Amino acid sequence: MPAERKDHRDWLVVVSAISLAALPKIPFSGLQRIPFPALPKIPFSIDLAALSVRLFVGLGVLLGAAMPYWPYSHAWSWGLLFYFSAVMLVMVAGIWGAKLTWDARLPAAHTLAIGTIVWSLGLLASEAVPRIVYA
Repeated sequence: MPAERKDHRDWLVVVSAISLAALPKIPFSGLQRIPFPALPKIPFSIDLAALSVRLFVGLGVLLGAAMPYWPYSHAWSWGLLFYFSAVMLVMVAGIWGAKLTWDARLPAAHTLAIGTIVWSLGLLASEAVPRIVYA
């Protein structure tokens, strides 16, 4: 029969029994406050979370729009691998954008994110299907 387990919380009792010295009080009465100018009132509120999600989706759309102008050879070998990696990056940006816009309830940006996913699938198919069919 195995031995009983010991409770290894004895160190808590030792730690709680130790009293630490109080920190010295530093008087701040000699310091002067620096006056800051009043900030201007903003007539509208900016939702930074929604703005960052829209910026993320916009960058994914721009990357997807630039993919047909890929400047390097993507016939075979490493060039094709790098091209497919970039297309996968567009797809991942679209998927993350769709998730973020769904959570933030941004319907127009969500539509763009879904369009980015479909566009990346089209880019992938335009390079992969001819290699499979004509091989």
